[in-house]
Amino acid sequence: MRTRAIVTLAGLSAVLLVGAACTRDGPGTDGGDASPGGGLSTPGMHRIDPPPLGARHGEARALAGDQLLVWGGQTAENSMEGRTLGDGAVLDVRTGRWSRVDPSPFPHGLFSPAAAFDGVEVVVVGTECDETIPAPTLGVPPECRGPAAAAWDPTDGSWRRLTAPPLTTGSLGVPGFSPSVQTAGGDGRAVFVDTYPLRSIAWDRRDGSWTTVDPPVDVRADAWSWPCADPSRPWVVAIGADDDPGVQLLAVLRPDGSSWTTPVRSDAPGDASSCGGGRVVTSGWDGLTAVGSVIDPLTGATESAFEGGSDTPTQAAASGEWMFVRSADLTIAESTTTAAGPAAGPELRTDRPTTSVRLLPDGPLVPAGTRSNLFGLTGRSASYVGTGIVMCELALPDRCRMWVPPAAATAG
Repeated sequence: MRTRAIVTLAGLSAVLLVGAACTRDGPGTDGGDASPGGGLSTPGMHRIDPPPLGARHGEARALAGDQLLVWGGQTAENSMEGRTLGDGAVLDVRTGRWSRVDPSPFPHGLFSPAAAFDGVEVVVVGTECDETIPAPTLGVPPECRGPAAAAWDPTDGSWRRLTAPPLTTGSLGVPGFSPSVQTAGGDGRAVFVDTYPLRSIAWDRRDGSWTTVDPPVDVRADAWSWPCADPSRPWVVAIGADDDPGVQLLAVLRPDGSSWTTPVRSDAPGDASSCGGGRVVTSGWDGLTAVGSVIDPLTGATESAFEGGSDTPTQAAASGEWMFVRSADLTIAESTTTAAGPAAGPELRTDRPTTSVRLLPDGPLVPAGTRSNLFGLTGRSASYVGTGIVMCELALPDRCRMWVPPAAATAG
């Protein structure tokens, strides 16, 4: 009985998170909806025009000041199908208006692209395969030219080709990134962190050079399960497994991209981690009780993610500068025997969930001020833009929104 109930609760958490990306708000439901091209300063959820691009997956995204660049990707979600794309668009996050960008040095795009803003230009990195998606080839490399990079200047929209980055060979037999690659940048640097095992490269615009970054000291590269980008700092946190069960390791790639901090150990509960506001947020279940923690990845200092919130939290996650906490009243009915057959499993009943938000690291947990499920803002389709979070699902190009936090969850 207990095991089945735990599985049901975990399933509910997954359904709620996936459902966040599929929710479409009706007109005027959030009090913060704005007409396309209108001002985006009012707290709440705003609809904005979709980008002038076709449907795609795996595109590169990076914020450069007030401009969010979306570029490249591929036509099919399956990495063995479709073709790469070389077009892009930029969103003015102040007005919600999109415009196309000039052609890049890669008219057919790059396979598995990633992007980071170095403080002057957006650096885009990937594998040049001339529009063809590389398929697994049993050890024989597909026909790709190899790693490639370019820089986009947000001041005049121009592109320039950069020297090839030192990418290592991935699972498809070509040098490139996995879908889990994380990026950060600023002050003349751009860093790209991939995993399985942990692999990091850094761009330095001062001399136009690339370097590889060794994994954190005294820890195997394959001990790190995945990296987690924090665009509000900006830095990337590596999260890995310690030899002791229930303990995880945290290390931060320094902003200059030169090295990782000495790993710290944390026994905070929760098996799902996200980064934002200089913290790592964990979330999960301990039996029938939701657990969540907020961890400083530099020191290992930990606090409850649910402190000061509802008595019935179910989930916590970070995005940009904020942590979102979801709450719902959960009731588990006992197993019953039906006329149709054997006993039915525990039935989970829940009321309409609510969401609270907290400005990390030290803000209070306050009502989000919207009925939208904000956990859609913590996924791959979401981009931190300083004043809020933009979520555009380019596989469904008519679905594009921007969330602006309530005044109580802003630094000002």
